[in-house]
Amino acid sequence: MADRVKMEQNERWIYNDIEASKIANEFNSQYSHSTDEYAPKMVTLKQQNDLKTSLDVAESFNAIFIFIFIKCHTLYDTVFIKVH
Repeated sequence: MADRVKMEQNERWIYNDIEASKIANEFNSQYSHSTDEYAPKMVTLKQQNDLKTSLDVAESFNAIFIFIFIKCHTLYDTVFIKVH
């Protein structure tokens, strides 16, 4: 149970574009009828300054690094076990 609570707490700090879109849409709906040109408008992180590409590339690199780490670790274990 403690592990599940800890995982849920960590998940709060991971960027979730779907949740961010919901929050931005909710916020923007409050000001959609405003005639003020300086009314606040919320956008998601991926919508700001074309950050979508950067975030997608970073996410891909994360997966690649994990794959390489696991492969290297497996290879090291295989070689180490055979030698010793």
